[in-house]
Amino acid sequence: MRATPQAKLTQSMQTLGSCKAAYRFVNNASVTHEGIIAAEVAETHHRVAQTGHQLVLAVQDTTSFNFSQRHAVEGLGVLDDNRTPGFFAQSTVAVSDEGVPLGLLGQQVWVRQPNHALDQAAHKHKPITQKKVTSG
Repeated sequence: MRATPQAKLTQSMQTLGSCKAAYRFVNNASVTHEGIIAAEVAETHHRVAQTGHQLVLAVQDTTSFNFSQRHAVEGLGVLDDNRTPGFFAQSTVAVSDEGVPLGLLGQQVWVRQPNHALDQAAHKHKPITQKKVTSG
């Protein structure tokens, strides 16, 4: 799946057995975003310690995930235009002072609820303490 992240499971798995295993994994209620991220963060901390770099940068960026073409997906919020279904993820990655990515340090995922008053910029005027953030 890492080699072809844009592919469907049926395209990225080489055998029927591996495809069935992948579907079992993604449909398993015990597999959580938090658990996956925690494992990646632990690996990153280990990798950073192994490199011996004196300086490691923590670089963050927010990505919006647009699901406008996936009408069957439920539980999404809206993106900045107040109508496109999707969610946001703010990821922080460790990068060496030489520019080498060392891994994920953290990730926060949230949805923005639609503003039924149709003010597309209403979220920009809310204090950060009133903005809804949900992990998952």
